[in-house]
Amino acid sequence: MSEFASGIDVVNRLVGMGLIEEFPDEEDRRSKRLRITEKGLDVIRDCFPVMNRVADVAYSSLTEGEQAVLIQILDKLDRYHADHYKQSKNVGFDEVYERMVG
Repeated sequence: MSEFASGIDVVNRLVGMGLIEEFPDEEDRRSKRLRITEKGLDVIRDCFPVMNRVADVAYSSLTEGEQAVLIQILDKLDRYHADHYKQSKNVGFDEVYERMVG
């Protein structure tokens, strides 16, 4: 069996490494917001070459046309879920499910 770190543990590690910073949510005092630091952006930029190579491996079996269709579908899903995420703050999963699927 493997034990995975909780989201809070991951956030705390990233804060400790100086990759993100935490600050209070102005609308909800129970919540905190996260922002990536300049050091965090540098780490992401350093990862791009490797991520591009991974993408080459993952999508090498697709033609350029198939890759374009995949990007269109993923973009549509991203917009769809982003809109629902904004509308679902502090809402239970059952309500989100009914709104999206029901």
